[in-house]
Amino acid sequence: MRLLAASAVVLAVISGCAKPMDRLVTGGGEVLLGRLETLGGGTAEFRGFSCPVPSSDARVVLRSGGSFTGTVTVSDGRLVCTGAGGEVSARLKDVSCVVWGATGAESALFDVPACAGWVNSHIIVERGAQVILLAGGAATFATGSSDPEGLERTGTSLSRIPEARDGSLVARIGEEGVPFTIGEEWSGTADASGELWLAVNLPETSTPAGSYTVSVTVGETPGRDAVVLFPARR
Repeated sequence: MRLLAASAVVLAVISGCAKPMDRLVTGGGEVLLGRLETLGGGTAEFRGFSCPVPSSDARVVLRSGGSFTGTVTVSDGRLVCTGAGGEVSARLKDVSCVVWGATGAESALFDVPACAGWVNSHIIVERGAQVILLAGGAATFATGSSDPEGLERTGTSLSRIPEARDGSLVARIGEEGVPFTIGEEWSGTADASGELWLAVNLPETSTPAGSYTVSVTVGETPGRDAVVLFPARR
Protein backbone atom coordinates (compact mmCIF):
# COMPACT_ATOMS: atom_id res chain seq x y z
CA MET A 1 0.00 0.00 0.00
CA ARG A 2 1.18 3.54 -0.66
CA LEU A 3 -0.26 6.95 0.01
CA LEU A 4 -0.08 9.49 -2.78
CA ALA A 5 1.40 12.23 -0.61
CA ALA A 6 4.85 13.43 0.35
CA SER A 7 4.27 13.32 4.09
CA ALA A 8 3.78 10.21 6.21
CA VAL A 9 0.42 11.46 7.44
CA VAL A 10 -2.16 12.36 4.82
CA LEU A 11 -4.89 14.76 5.83
CA ALA A 12 -7.35 15.54 3.08
CA VAL A 13 -10.52 17.59 3.15
CA ILE A 14 -12.61 17.42 0.02
CA SER A 15 -14.85 20.46 -0.29
CA GLY A 16 -18.59 19.90 0.04
CA CYS A 17 -21.66 21.24 -1.69
CA ALA A 18 -23.18 22.72 1.47
CA LYS A 19 -21.67 24.75 4.28
CA PRO A 20 -21.26 22.21 7.11
CA MET A 21 -20.68 22.95 10.75
CA ASP A 22 -17.22 22.76 12.29
CA ARG A 23 -16.29 19.16 13.13
CA LEU A 24 -14.01 17.91 15.89
CA VAL A 25 -12.86 14.27 15.77
CA THR A 26 -11.90 13.18 19.30
CA GLY A 27 -9.17 10.73 20.22
CA GLY A 28 -11.83 8.05 20.67
CA GLY A 29 -13.18 8.53 17.15
CA GLU A 30 -16.31 10.51 18.13
CA VAL A 31 -17.28 13.32 15.73
CA LEU A 32 -18.67 16.47 17.39
CA LEU A 33 -20.58 18.98 15.24
CA GLY A 34 -21.07 22.63 16.13
CA ARG A 35 -20.05 26.23 15.61
CA LEU A 36 -16.57 26.82 17.06
CA GLU A 37 -16.36 30.18 18.85
CA THR A 38 -13.06 30.04 20.73
CA LEU A 39 -10.22 27.59 21.32
CA GLY A 40 -7.33 27.79 23.75
CA GLY A 41 -6.02 26.60 27.09
CA GLY A 42 -7.01 23.01 26.36
CA THR A 43 -10.69 23.76 25.65
CA ALA A 44 -12.72 24.19 22.47
CA GLU A 45 -15.81 26.34 23.05
CA PHE A 46 -18.61 25.61 20.61
CA ARG A 47 -21.95 27.38 20.55
CA GLY A 48 -23.89 25.57 23.27
CA PHE A 49 -21.19 23.21 24.52
CA SER A 50 -17.46 22.84 25.14
CA CYS A 51 -14.99 19.96 25.00
CA PRO A 52 -11.33 19.40 25.92
CA VAL A 53 -8.57 19.44 23.31
CA PRO A 54 -4.84 18.82 23.80
CA SER A 55 -2.84 21.82 24.96
CA SER A 56 0.23 20.53 23.12
CA ASP A 57 1.45 21.81 19.75
CA ALA A 58 -0.75 21.08 16.75
CA ARG A 59 -0.19 20.90 13.02
CA VAL A 60 -2.28 23.41 11.05
CA VAL A 61 -3.00 22.67 7.38
CA LEU A 62 -4.37 25.47 5.19
CA ARG A 63 -6.76 24.93 2.29
CA SER A 64 -4.07 26.46 0.09
CA GLY A 65 -1.75 23.58 1.02
CA GLY A 66 0.55 25.40 3.45
CA SER A 67 1.13 24.10 6.97
CA PHE A 68 2.78 25.13 10.23
CA THR A 69 3.11 23.79 13.77
CA GLY A 70 2.66 25.40 17.19
CA THR A 71 0.23 26.27 19.96
CA VAL A 72 -3.20 27.06 18.51
CA THR A 73 -5.84 29.54 19.64
CA VAL A 74 -9.06 30.61 17.93
CA SER A 75 -11.21 33.70 18.48
CA ASP A 76 -13.30 36.07 16.35
CA GLY A 77 -13.11 33.77 13.35
CA ARG A 78 -9.31 33.72 13.24
CA LEU A 79 -6.76 31.07 14.14
CA VAL A 80 -3.38 31.98 15.62
CA CYS A 81 -0.54 29.45 15.71
CA THR A 82 2.50 30.31 17.81
CA GLY A 83 5.58 28.20 17.15
CA ALA A 84 9.35 28.32 16.91
CA GLY A 85 9.14 30.54 13.84
CA GLY A 86 6.89 33.09 15.51
CA GLU A 87 3.17 33.78 15.27
CA VAL A 88 1.06 32.96 12.22
CA SER A 89 -2.55 34.07 11.83
CA ALA A 90 -5.19 32.86 9.35
CA ARG A 91 -8.91 33.15 8.89
CA LEU A 92 -10.56 30.04 10.29
CA LYS A 93 -12.41 29.45 7.02
CA ASP A 94 -9.03 29.20 5.26
CA VAL A 95 -7.91 26.34 7.53
CA SER A 96 -8.35 22.80 6.21
CA CYS A 97 -7.66 21.02 9.50
CA VAL A 98 -5.86 21.23 12.84
CA VAL A 99 -4.23 18.02 14.10
CA TRP A 100 -3.06 17.20 17.62
CA GLY A 101 -1.12 13.94 17.97
CA ALA A 102 -0.10 11.32 15.40
CA THR A 103 -2.58 9.58 13.13
CA GLY A 104 -0.18 6.79 12.13
CA ALA A 105 2.14 6.46 9.14
CA GLU A 106 -0.51 4.78 7.02
CA SER A 107 -3.63 6.59 8.14
CA ALA A 108 -5.68 9.33 6.52
CA LEU A 109 -8.70 11.45 7.43
CA PHE A 110 -11.22 12.55 4.82
CA ASP A 111 -14.32 14.69 4.66
CA VAL A 112 -16.82 12.98 2.30
CA PRO A 113 -19.68 15.32 1.27
CA ALA A 114 -23.02 13.59 0.81
CA CYS A 115 -23.55 15.46 -2.46
CA ALA A 116 -20.17 14.65 -4.01
CA GLY A 117 -20.85 11.20 -5.46
CA TRP A 118 -17.87 8.85 -5.53
CA VAL A 119 -14.83 10.52 -3.91
CA ASN A 120 -11.37 9.20 -4.77
CA SER A 121 -9.22 9.00 -1.62
CA HIS A 122 -6.08 8.45 -3.75
CA ILE A 123 -5.07 5.72 -1.30
CA ILE A 124 -3.92 2.63 -3.18
CA VAL A 125 -4.88 -0.61 -1.46
CA GLU A 126 -3.19 -3.88 -2.38
CA ARG A 127 -5.12 -7.15 -2.45
CA GLY A 128 -4.76 -8.88 0.94
CA ALA A 129 -4.03 -5.68 2.91
CA GLN A 130 -5.79 -5.09 6.23
CA VAL A 131 -8.15 -2.10 5.97
CA ILE A 132 -9.91 -0.29 8.83
CA LEU A 133 -12.50 2.44 8.19
CA LEU A 134 -14.11 4.53 10.95
CA ALA A 135 -16.73 7.19 10.20
CA GLY A 136 -18.84 9.85 11.89
CA GLY A 137 -20.74 12.99 11.01
CA ALA A 138 -24.23 13.68 9.69
CA ALA A 139 -25.99 14.15 6.37
CA THR A 140 -29.45 15.51 5.60
CA PHE A 141 -31.78 14.17 2.92
CA ALA A 142 -35.27 15.01 1.73
CA THR A 143 -36.70 12.39 4.09
CA GLY A 144 -34.54 12.94 7.19
CA SER A 145 -31.04 13.04 8.65
CA SER A 146 -28.58 10.21 9.19
CA ASP A 147 -25.18 9.22 10.48
CA PRO A 148 -22.91 6.89 8.43
CA GLU A 149 -25.06 3.88 9.40
CA GLY A 150 -27.83 5.25 7.16
CA LEU A 151 -31.58 5.61 7.48
CA GLU A 152 -33.91 2.84 8.67
CA ARG A 153 -34.69 1.79 5.13
CA THR A 154 -32.85 0.35 2.16
CA GLY A 155 -31.92 2.30 -0.93
CA THR A 156 -33.72 2.31 -4.26
CA SER A 157 -32.80 0.58 -7.50
CA LEU A 158 -30.90 3.77 -8.42
CA SER A 159 -28.77 3.79 -5.26
CA ARG A 160 -25.10 2.83 -5.38
CA ILE A 161 -25.94 -0.30 -3.34
CA PRO A 162 -29.72 -0.85 -3.57
CA GLU A 163 -29.79 -3.43 -0.77
CA ALA A 164 -27.81 -1.22 1.67
CA ARG A 165 -29.33 1.45 3.90
CA ASP A 166 -30.16 4.76 2.28
CA GLY A 167 -27.59 7.37 3.35
CA SER A 168 -25.03 4.86 4.62
CA LEU A 169 -21.32 5.24 3.91
CA VAL A 170 -20.13 2.90 1.15
CA ALA A 171 -16.81 2.21 -0.54
CA ARG A 172 -15.21 0.42 -3.45
CA ILE A 173 -11.65 -0.51 -4.40
CA GLY A 174 -10.89 0.63 -7.92
CA GLU A 175 -12.99 2.86 -10.15
CA GLU A 176 -14.88 -0.17 -11.45
CA GLY A 177 -14.79 -2.12 -8.16
CA VAL A 178 -17.79 -3.74 -6.49
CA PRO A 179 -19.26 -1.37 -3.84
CA PHE A 180 -19.56 -2.56 -0.23
CA THR A 181 -21.15 -1.05 2.87
CA ILE A 182 -19.01 0.67 5.53
CA GLY A 183 -21.45 2.30 7.96
CA GLU A 184 -19.72 3.69 11.05
CA GLU A 185 -17.01 1.03 11.17
CA TRP A 186 -15.61 -1.64 8.86
CA SER A 187 -12.48 -3.77 9.03
CA GLY A 188 -11.33 -6.61 6.84
CA THR A 189 -8.98 -7.80 4.13
CA ALA A 190 -9.01 -6.14 0.73
CA ASP A 191 -10.13 -8.57 -1.98
CA ALA A 192 -8.89 -6.36 -4.82
CA SER A 193 -6.17 -3.85 -5.62
CA GLY A 194 -6.75 -0.22 -6.58
CA GLU A 195 -7.58 3.22 -5.25
CA LEU A 196 -10.11 3.44 -2.42
CA TRP A 197 -13.30 5.35 -3.31
CA LEU A 198 -15.90 6.57 -0.78
CA ALA A 199 -19.50 7.72 -1.20
CA VAL A 200 -22.88 8.09 0.48
CA ASN A 201 -25.41 5.48 -0.65
CA LEU A 202 -27.95 7.53 -2.60
CA PRO A 203 -29.25 7.85 -6.16
CA GLU A 204 -27.01 10.12 -8.22
CA THR A 205 -29.93 12.52 -8.71
CA SER A 206 -30.26 13.21 -4.95
CA THR A 207 -29.39 16.64 -3.52
CA PRO A 208 -28.33 15.98 0.11
CA ALA A 209 -26.38 18.22 2.48
CA GLY A 210 -23.76 17.49 5.13
CA SER A 211 -20.81 15.14 5.12
CA TYR A 212 -19.16 12.19 6.85
CA THR A 213 -15.68 12.29 8.37
CA VAL A 214 -13.82 9.07 7.57
CA SER A 215 -10.60 7.67 9.05
CA VAL A 216 -8.81 5.23 6.73
CA THR A 217 -6.02 2.96 7.96
CA VAL A 218 -4.30 0.33 5.84
CA GLY A 219 -1.85 -2.26 7.12
CA GLU A 220 -1.88 -1.50 10.84
CA THR A 221 -4.16 -0.92 13.82
CA PRO A 222 -5.13 2.78 13.92
CA GLY A 223 -3.99 5.00 16.73
CA ARG A 224 -6.94 6.52 18.57
CA ASP A 225 -5.04 9.37 20.23
CA ALA A 226 -5.20 11.94 17.44
CA VAL A 227 -7.64 14.87 17.73
CA VAL A 228 -8.56 16.66 14.50
CA LEU A 229 -10.55 19.86 13.94
CA PHE A 230 -12.17 20.44 10.53
CA PRO A 231 -13.32 24.10 10.36
CA ALA A 232 -16.31 24.86 8.15
CA ARG A 233 -16.12 27.17 5.15
CA ARG A 234 -17.72 30.24 6.67
